[in-house]
Amino acid sequence: MNIRAVLSRPRIRDKYSISTADIKELLELVDERSDHVFLEGDVAVCRDADDIKHDKKVSDLLSQHKISVTTIAKFLSILKDT
Repeated sequence: MNIRAVLSRPRIRDKYSISTADIKELLELVDERSDHVFLEGDVAVCRDADDIKHDKKVSDLLSQHKISVTTIAKFLSILKDT
């Protein structure tokens, strides 16, 4: 599942009043302001693939490589401040 698909869900768009233009702008900001990290091999430290982003083991593993995991609210705040 990707962020575009989630943000495009009618219940999410309606709840947060998100337009197609908002989604496009957010994805452009993310692309411009992020470093892309390509992983090789399998990263299977969580039994449910949908929960990997929430798993403490994954967060700990990523932090060893100076990659931090954050909430969407904090991420949007970081984007706004930069």
